[in-house]
Amino acid sequence: MTPFEWMYRGLEWFLPVHYRTVRRILRTICRDRQRFLLLDVGGCKSNYTINISCEVDIVDLPRESEIQKMLGLGLTDEMLATMRRRRSNIRSIRLEDITRTSLPDKTYDGVVSVEVIEHVPDDSAFVRQIHRVLKPGGAVIMTTPNGETKKNVNPDHVRHYTRAELESKLRECFDDVRVFYGVRQGWLHNEAIKGWVPQVKRPLTFVLAPYRLLLCLLANLLEGDSANLAGGTNQLFAVAYKSKGA
Repeated sequence: MTPFEWMYRGLEWFLPVHYRTVRRILRTICRDRQRFLLLDVGGCKSNYTINISCEVDIVDLPRESEIQKMLGLGLTDEMLATMRRRRSNIRSIRLEDITRTSLPDKTYDGVVSVEVIEHVPDDSAFVRQIHRVLKPGGAVIMTTPNGETKKNVNPDHVRHYTRAELESKLRECFDDVRVFYGVRQGWLHNEAIKGWVPQVKRPLTFVLAPYRLLLCLLANLLEGDSANLAGGTNQLFAVAYKSKGA
């Protein structure tokens, strides 16, 4: 592992709930596999795959539009160089639209897509392509804002899904689908996440970073039962498996 990966591993308990949940699911799926090839769709820096026992391919768009720049979406040349220097488990990075990808069929043991599907106009093509590139028995892990509680005010979000809508969308291609709630709404989450989001115009946020990292730890300890909450949560998490005969 690189020094950056060792540092990230040491901060595991202080990571936002969102990332910790994805990492926990990834570790479960990768467990006891000698070689696990993972595709991160829209991964940007792919922070949630750091120190996960797998080889990672990233597919994302280049950062070109003003909205992408404003929201920190897509990849720049500088980000690509930094990732290649810091990361040991990234195998390749492709700059292309996943809905029109040229990746070969049945290539990946798993796919992860964190906060991406809400940005995609053709979400059916998005799900079809993920299904196509997965090996039989492979799994996709997906997160998206909870449309039952989160109003869509993001200029780049096409839609927010309810739990039923996300499950229905995934069932267009997958038979084995589980969608659950996560990440409680409220002051604790909102304050904790600021410790991980750079706010250049508010330098005091960096002084308060240790305080907010402790809030992240507290939020993690209190999140165990949020998967069963019908309301009051920020995110939807989904895990779907491709049929072994597909």
